[in-house]
Amino acid sequence: MLWNIHAEPIDTKVDFSASGDNSLIAADSAGYNYIFNFSIVVAGATSITIKCGTREVGKWALQANGTLSISASDYLSGQPYFICRPGEAFIINNSAAVNVTGTLKYAVRTS
Repeated sequence: MLWNIHAEPIDTKVDFSASGDNSLIAADSAGYNYIFNFSIVVAGATSITIKCGTREVGKWALQANGTLSISASDYLSGQPYFICRPGEAFIINNSAAVNVTGTLKYAVRTS
């Protein structure tokens, strides 16, 4: 049984080096952003905070060349790891100006 119905998942790359908030998926005033998995590598020591809009949903301290990989345990049934509500962008806050690269899989549900 599907946990929820959503559009076909989208795979996108993560690549930024700015400190502060970095929006990876824009806010949709009528839709939910479903985050299924993402994996990142940081070039230097930094703290990574995951946000849905202004809500903090996860925080990790990473060392140089550190990795963070999060994956929904039941992705095939449609269960996301994070859900950003309508009007909330999916954001990674980078505490230091170090390069962050990786991948992200998400879907948007508009009804």
